Amino acid sequence: MPVVVVESPAKAKTINKYLGPDYTVLASYGHVRDLPAKDGSVDPDSDFAMQWEVDPDSRKHVRAIAEALKSDDHLILATDPDREGEAISWHLREALAPSLKGGKKVERVAFNAITKSAITEAMAHPREIDAALVDAYLARRALDYLVGFTLSPVLWRKLPGAKSAGRVQSVCLRLVVEREMEIEAFRAREYWTVGALMATPRGQTFTARLARLAGKVLRKFDIADATAAEMAVAAITSRAFRVDAVEAKPVARYPAPPFMTSTLQQEASRKFGMGAKACMSAAQRLYEAGHITYMRTDGIDMAPEAITAARAEIGRRFGAAYVPDAPRIYKNKAKNAQEAHECIRPTDMQAAPDRLRIADADQRRLYELIWQRSIASQMQAARLERTTAEILSTDGEVGLRASGQVVLFDGFLKLYEEGRDDEGDEDAARLPQMTAGESIERRAVTPEQHFTEPPPRYTEATLVKRMEELGIGRPSTYASILSTLVERDYVRKEKNRLIPEDKGRLVTAFLANYFRRYVEYDFTADLEGELDDVSAGTRGYRDVLARFWRDFSAAVGETSELRIGEVLTTIDEVLAPHLYPPRADGGDPRACPSCGAGRLSLRTARSGSAFIGCSGYPECRFTRPLSPPSGDGAAGDERLLGHDDGQPVTLRAGRFGPYVQKGEASAEVPKPPRASLPKGWTPASVTLERALALLALPRLVGPHPEDGTPIEAGIGRFGPYVKHGAVYANIPDAEEVFTIGMNRAIEVLAQKAARGPRGGASAAPLRDLGPHPEGGAVQVMAGRYGPYVKWGKVNATLPKDTAPEAIALDEALALIAAKAGKGAGKGRTKAAGAAKPKAAPKSKAAAKPKAAAKPKAPAKAKAAATAKAAPKPKAAAKPRKTTAAGSDPLIED
Repeated sequence: MPVVVVESPAKAKTINKYLGPDYTVLASYGHVRDLPAKDGSVDPDSDFAMQWEVDPDSRKHVRAIAEALKSDDHLILATDPDREGEAISWHLREALAPSLKGGKKVERVAFNAITKSAITEAMAHPREIDAALVDAYLARRALDYLVGFTLSPVLWRKLPGAKSAGRVQSVCLRLVVEREMEIEAFRAREYWTVGALMATPRGQTFTARLARLAGKVLRKFDIADATAAEMAVAAITSRAFRVDAVEAKPVARYPAPPFMTSTLQQEASRKFGMGAKACMSAAQRLYEAGHITYMRTDGIDMAPEAITAARAEIGRRFGAAYVPDAPRIYKNKAKNAQEAHECIRPTDMQAAPDRLRIADADQRRLYELIWQRSIASQMQAARLERTTAEILSTDGEVGLRASGQVVLFDGFLKLYEEGRDDEGDEDAARLPQMTAGESIERRAVTPEQHFTEPPPRYTEATLVKRMEELGIGRPSTYASILSTLVERDYVRKEKNRLIPEDKGRLVTAFLANYFRRYVEYDFTADLEGELDDVSAGTRGYRDVLARFWRDFSAAVGETSELRIGEVLTTIDEVLAPHLYPPRADGGDPRACPSCGAGRLSLRTARSGSAFIGCSGYPECRFTRPLSPPSGDGAAGDERLLGHDDGQPVTLRAGRFGPYVQKGEASAEVPKPPRASLPKGWTPASVTLERALALLALPRLVGPHPEDGTPIEAGIGRFGPYVKHGAVYANIPDAEEVFTIGMNRAIEVLAQKAARGPRGGASAAPLRDLGPHPEGGAVQVMAGRYGPYVKWGKVNATLPKDTAPEAIALDEALALIAAKAGKGAGKGRTKAAGAAKPKAAPKSKAAAKPKAAAKPKAPAKAKAAATAKAAPKPKAAAKPRKTTAAGSDPLIED
């Protein structure tokens, strides 16, 4: 029978169900060969010859396939329908070459969905392995290897703490670092808006905003301060108004196209906070189970039969009004048709999320998102009416504008609306009926202060979107690139936002200074275009490699004589405008704010982390993070927030992070009040009011109603807390420290008492279920990780769908028996207090005497012995196995 090979056992299981017993379906478990993680695996001097080896973990899978081929002459390679899948098929054919001699037939089939019809169609039309797609894979793999194994050692030698550099990884890191520098360099600008509550002659109210003043159209910053705002308010309150014009304009909103890889990652991030890696993992499982089409695609076109099925489902669920007159056809955005596939959609449009039993929560949410987007993409457009009313004073000097919109027909919005990275200012309400010329009553005028906001940090969604816009990387590689940046400690995620670490800043500065061309966006995008040409068969992959290597190797050679001190000095000069911004008092921005005599410069610790330190070390130990001072008109590393009781309240940058301080140190007050910013607070968010509230901690909540002992709320080493005597209980939210009342404080303390010492379970059971047949009580307990049943020393967690108050004794006994049965070789578990049988004495023959303890060698002798020992060479690093591009930990696509 023919041997069919796919990547994963889950995919093999689903395909075997459709092919039946006439086929042997086996899994390769991803790539079976890779470049050894050592120098020379790609040889530029031998026309970029590549040395491949079968991974040790893959040898048993290759042997299993070879064994199956002994009894059959037909090998069918059914790996994924993209460049990576084509490469896996090629590797399998090469690795199985000894087993394919003697006229054995090798065929390649590809299908976009794991359904019976798709698989049957593919099996009826086999083809050869696509040589152009394999060449594109070879080019990318060689490029990533050459960059990783050539540039990474340069980083290790010249920049302590740096771990690696990758061809696309480094460009992606540059995006994150440059956005952070924009944020740090940002200075807020004040502006005001003025709104007015108006009423029609029929008493219907609406809100309008000031749009014209003194006969001129207002721009954003024309009302710059409170004084100008007060003058604008006076201008409105001293005049009568009438409706000058009303314009109602119909607007249509069309549905978004079906998902491709990048848009799926973006929407999963926006709506679920799901990272790109988690999104693709869940999508992979859905594809292997036959629920969705292939999930690595640049295409947004949908198969005709799927469009027909979607339109039928729309009519059945929502009625004919929601079905457009003609099918919606979306143009494919893929740059290379050979690597483009159908959009990501359900394999069965009638399989609504509530009809499928998907156990995994991430898979279930992702499937619902894909199904909704696919169906909505074929639904009727939404019809809205957008109305704008111009309100003018009778003298024509002051103009107000009111706008609103209303949904006339919801169309696709009935099912799905695309998420947004930034919320817009669209009004959702309709304006009341107004007619040009009628009088409008003014009821209230409200000025509002605003400050410009810095650009937001990237989320995974917005970063993927930006990379896609720049043409950097390919959708199938985004997840691995982002996860690599986090794993290397170049970037961290906080509240779904990407923040560069110090190592990431230094690596970016180093590469931008010494390898600038290779982290330029245009260069990387152009190289992607050349690789697309290779996959299209219009360019040779060795030509691309030769052109890249000629210039890249020369750039690496120019860094061979660089010393670490020279590199740090160069980076310090490059980052100087960012690290040492001008001081408001005109002083030297590099002057040490602590000793006044030393100068600040960039330094690195043994761990590789970077910081700003004083040249007067060790006499002066002043340090601060790489982030520039938060000076906002104050000198040095301070920002004046205001005054309280005649003393300045400042925000400062300290060795352990930002903090607020009231007053200045003096002989009378050597340590003025200060408080570190809680986790989640940013320096930009600190106001005088928030600083004073922080300095006032701990605050008295009140006396405990039972014993009169004061209850306090504060922020300590382990976060926010409430305290009653010697008992401390954590509060989840730092903001609650400032508002928590007596009832809530008692509740938190009671929860802490219920958990018992060290956060353990309560000694009091939730329920007594009765005696165990072997003695001892069976009880339901409240545990740290949920309720469980307890018998003696056996604890068995309750299933998620079982309530503690609903479980019966027989169910609890079954759980306990199952839990006790897992202790293989330990015998039957006894109830608490049961006597343990004594172990049989060991025979003299079996007993082994303990070896006498060796005396410890003196430190000097030990060091000498170590020095004499010949060091053993380290084994080459073993590359991680994956089906995604960029399998080596040093190399990313």
